[in-house]
Amino acid sequence: MSKFFLHVGGLLFFNKRHQSVRRSVIFVLTNFLLIAGIIFSLEIILIFLGVGNIFIPMTRLTHSIWDFLTKLVY
Repeated sequence: MSKFFLHVGGLLFFNKRHQSVRRSVIFVLTNFLLIAGIIFSLEIILIFLGVGNIFIPMTRLTHSIWDFLTKLVY
């Protein structure tokens, strides 16, 4: 059992040999957390402003996906 935990721990951490991999993983996670924080802050601001529903039509593809989901659910 101890070998299993050592193996799983080895998969979670990158050693010094894989420094570029470690930097890229940290870069991706940092940017993901930054984007999530910005989105969360915007949601909190919109809640405090009392804005109900916000619909941003982006493309025709969004409309077709929305139609498909509504037909699927209803």
